[in-house]
Amino acid sequence: MQSGLDQANAGIANLEGKFALIEDRLENFDVRLTLTEDKVDRLPGIEENLKQLQTEFATLKANENDRDQFCRLNNVEISGVPQKDSENLVSILNAICVKVGFGLLDTDVDSIHRVRRFPVSVSNGNRADPRPPAIVVRFCQRRRKDQLVTAARARRGLTSADAGLPGPAVPIYVNEHLTAVNKVLLRRARDRKAELNFNYLWVKQCKIYMRKSDSSKVYVITNEADLKKLK
Repeated sequence: MQSGLDQANAGIANLEGKFALIEDRLENFDVRLTLTEDKVDRLPGIEENLKQLQTEFATLKANENDRDQFCRLNNVEISGVPQKDSENLVSILNAICVKVGFGLLDTDVDSIHRVRRFPVSVSNGNRADPRPPAIVVRFCQRRRKDQLVTAARARRGLTSADAGLPGPAVPIYVNEHLTAVNKVLLRRARDRKAELNFNYLWVKQCKIYMRKSDSSKVYVITNEADLKKLK
């Protein structure tokens, strides 16, 4: 009889132990649930802070791009000129100016140099840009830079032969010196122009403009959002 009672007591003790363990687990679960609820309650605030930080970051990037572009307002970028050893960039520039009918003065140019191109984005990564490094000319006066760009645009079909360079004639382009960000934006604007059948897309003083027809509104394109607004 005593043995059966001992067994019963042992069974009860075992059950009490299991119940205590379950109570501990339930208590721990309740604590974790409370912490999770607190985190969920804080999520809207965290999301709002994240959106604010993203907005501030985008603003900082835009301001940085604007400052970078402002520093290039006196610059001309000449693309397509083949690179040779011991080349004379001033002579090349002079030949281009003569061809487009722009009288380059000795006091016009502040600096002239080649600039490396950024890698080209492809589907499986980046690769080196096969084009020769562009020539960047910094003018002492913005007015003179604008005059050269205007003259070059009026003279279409400019080639390396026009600059007196040997080898096969390849196209040469004289443009505003846009930042990398604005060059991408200009490419997107070209795509948008074709998509919406706009007639005009141009760059003036490093700003991008679009116009659907001669009588329609002129749009200034400063970011992707401006392109999405076009109809």
